[in-house]
Amino acid sequence: MWIKQAKIKSFGRWSDETFEFDSGLQVVFGLNEAGKTSLHQFISGVLFGYPQARSNKIKTFENQGHNIYGGSLIIETNQGFFEIERLGRTDSKLQVIDCANQVHEDNPEQKLTEILGPLTREIFSAIYSFDQESLLQIYSLKPADLNDHLRRMVMPGAEAWLTVATSLEKETALQMGTTKTAKRPINMALSHLELNETNYLQALQTAPDMAQLNLARQAADEQVKQLSRQIEQVQEQKLQMKQLASQQPIFQKKQALKSEMDQRLAPLDKSKVNQVTQLLAQQKNLQTVGQQTHVDDQQLTYTKTIISDIDRLVDQRQKLNHQRETKVDQQHLILSHYPMDTLPEPLSQSEYVRLTERQKQQNSHSQQRTIGLVIGLIMCIGGMILQKSAIAFIGGIIGVISYFSAQWLIKKTAVHVDYPVEDILKMQPDLRLFQDLKLQILRVDEQLEQINQVITDNMQQIHWLDESNDLLQIKQRFAEINVLREQQTRQKVEQLQLETKIQTYFTQLGIQDEAELLDRLAYDQITEKLKNEYGMIEQQLVDVAPEDMAKLNQTSVLSDETSTLTTQLHAQQQQLAALNYQWQELGRDGALGLAQQKLNNERTEVIQMLQDYFVHRLASIWIQKTLDVAIGDQLPRLIQIANQFLARLTQGRYTEIKYTKTLLRVVTSQGELVNLIDISKGTAEQVYVALRLAFIKQSELKFQFPILIDDAFVDFDVHRRESINQILDEFVQAGYQVVYFTAHRGQYQRVIDLNVRQHENRV
Repeated sequence: MWIKQAKIKSFGRWSDETFEFDSGLQVVFGLNEAGKTSLHQFISGVLFGYPQARSNKIKTFENQGHNIYGGSLIIETNQGFFEIERLGRTDSKLQVIDCANQVHEDNPEQKLTEILGPLTREIFSAIYSFDQESLLQIYSLKPADLNDHLRRMVMPGAEAWLTVATSLEKETALQMGTTKTAKRPINMALSHLELNETNYLQALQTAPDMAQLNLARQAADEQVKQLSRQIEQVQEQKLQMKQLASQQPIFQKKQALKSEMDQRLAPLDKSKVNQVTQLLAQQKNLQTVGQQTHVDDQQLTYTKTIISDIDRLVDQRQKLNHQRETKVDQQHLILSHYPMDTLPEPLSQSEYVRLTERQKQQNSHSQQRTIGLVIGLIMCIGGMILQKSAIAFIGGIIGVISYFSAQWLIKKTAVHVDYPVEDILKMQPDLRLFQDLKLQILRVDEQLEQINQVITDNMQQIHWLDESNDLLQIKQRFAEINVLREQQTRQKVEQLQLETKIQTYFTQLGIQDEAELLDRLAYDQITEKLKNEYGMIEQQLVDVAPEDMAKLNQTSVLSDETSTLTTQLHAQQQQLAALNYQWQELGRDGALGLAQQKLNNERTEVIQMLQDYFVHRLASIWIQKTLDVAIGDQLPRLIQIANQFLARLTQGRYTEIKYTKTLLRVVTSQGELVNLIDISKGTAEQVYVALRLAFIKQSELKFQFPILIDDAFVDFDVHRRESINQILDEFVQAGYQVVYFTAHRGQYQRVIDLNVRQHENRV
């Protein structure tokens, strides 16, 4: 059973609040007064009923809200999901709703009992729900208490029978004490009867005739009693023979099972079977791990060489691309120096020399023109100053002739180009560099084309790795194949090692292969089943010895003996009746007869009291013995499971729990037997936790209920707290729901934070 949701209308510190629970480990975190106990007790109240009485020891968890007291739980069972609603404290109204079809059960109490099975409030509190205070019960716990819990769990309704047995035992203890001087009714009645019989015998001694008659009566009475006892013994023997006869088929079946078990092979060593089973599982897992690749080593080596060549060529291509980009940048830099889209071709050497000479000639003609103009200008200015017009005229003629003759020579030697000659001459180094860069770029392009072709050819050779021709994908795929090859190599080695170990265990177990192992395990299961059946029959025949079965042929002898003793008894009774008649005649009118009548009446009353006492006493013993037979050897198995938990919780310091009829003790790792009162409080609490967990573990095949823990491990140190957390995780893995109420936040994943809920409610 798993608690999925708790919806509280009004209970303790909560009103109109809904809590969702995880099916595994659910931590409920909250500081003091945050409402942990309210939620814990609410779950118990919905399942088993709310507290009815209000006192200092019983808390009812009523609050001042206006909502109806109580709420509901949604639980998941093997039968489906159910909503259990219980409203009202003193006159609770219970409803059980099938969540699948929203059908309300007509008899909710019966349905809830069916869902909970053997789980009662007492079993729930004693096993599945515990807190720090309940752990202290270890100091008062007795093995008889463990038996009581086992009876309640194994036999539904056993609690009522235990109540009857306890009541009868208490009643008989009040009627008669174990000591002769006890002041109980039967003890006092026996003492009074003994006193009256003594007085009566003394009175008889004063009457000689009656005394002799009384001796005869007593002898006859004793003979009757002796014969009656002999008949009872024979009848008891006949009853035993009858019981043995009814058990004879079982005894014969036990002998047949014993004979069959003696002929069967000895079971396989479980530890070795477990080890070889784990190895076989590892072997199967190894066969299914990873992908299979069919690439051989030669192909991998060749592919690795191709990829290395491609990487080298890619590096070369990157370097060449870088060189090309550098040269293109240099070209762009040259172009940026000139205001034109394209640069002209550089001049040849002859063109460059011719252009240089003509440039020199033009410069010479320009100088001559300038000199002629200067001379003419000087003569003109000088003639004008000297007022000699002839000189001024001649100077003017010289200047004009010098200008035009120089200009004619300049035009005659001029080069007809788009740019000034000086600029063209200055551009020549850049033009030659630009031309060289262009040629270098062409050579780089040719190399790039060759490299790309080689890369393309190489990629075609490793095209089987990846059809996308993406080098990164190809290398990744190649790496994956290498990893797979390494895994396959390791798997082959591990497979060989596992096969060697498995064959070693097969040899030790005396089998050939896994199929024979499975056959032997099935064979051993049948052997174990026969052994269990033999053990159950042996328990049924625990009081029957083989020699008792040999006495079954004495039944006819006992019948003859009964007939003979009965005849003797009748004769002796007749003689006693005659003596009693004489006795009555002698004492009819005397005080002795009255004393005898009074003594007989008192004896009858004491016999009736003893009969009632023994009936009640035997009934109590019979009920307890019957319930003990029902639980069989479950208490030793419970202690064995608890020993395992105790060793884990105490890190091996304490290894075993010993018990007598009234006392529990523990054994240390050194074999020392220690009383619970002599160990630490924390260790004593761990003994109690181990017993509770053993109860839960032992009952898990029949039912599973949520485990509710309210900060019960505060006295545990770090290591023992880690151990209990590991054990609780194992219970969660086994399908249990564990709800852990704690004031310590810890590193838990699924947490209900009550502090946050309280803060949100206040806001």
